[in-house]
Amino acid sequence: YFSLNNLQINNRILGTNYQVVNIQSFPNRLGAVEYMRLIDDDDTLFLNMDMDITDAFIISAGNYNALMKEGKVSDYLDFYKRVYQ
Repeated sequence: YFSLNNLQINNRILGTNYQVVNIQSFPNRLGAVEYMRLIDDDDTLFLNMDMDITDAFIISAGNYNALMKEGKVSDYLDFYKRVYQ
């Protein structure tokens, strides 16, 4: 659905407990929200993953850089749930 957006997918390790898959660059917040809605609705996408230990969320470039620098995933998830959900 998003082939025209020229999205880039990167994979990084954060600390010793997290693997981060970063999908970027959306033209705006609405594009990211729509992408998130579609992957949430796709029952096959996370079929072989333990969703008890998997989180998917939208993050701005600035917050992403701070997250990768500070490594405080739980702090960002608290913020994300307050703002986006």
